[in-house]
Amino acid sequence: MRLIKPALIYFILIFATGFALALIRIPFLVPRLGERWAELVELPFMVLASFLVARWLVQRFGLVTVMQCIGTGLPALLMMLSAELAV
Repeated sequence: MRLIKPALIYFILIFATGFALALIRIPFLVPRLGERWAELVELPFMVLASFLVARWLVQRFGLVTVMQCIGTGLPALLMMLSAELAV
């Protein structure tokens, strides 16, 4: 139960980042570059955001073992996949 809160925070922050970047990608990059290239331009920013948020969560919630990190990341991944499929 202790890992649900950081998983939810991770999901919300990364989903919000993806949403914000999509507001730039779709109207400005897709017409000029095409869908696939626009996604490839966005990819490094999403990876950086994922890394920074994960590092912050590890520090903030004291996730010290690999199992704690997996226990946080896996539910966040399942929430992200569910949200992507729903939208």
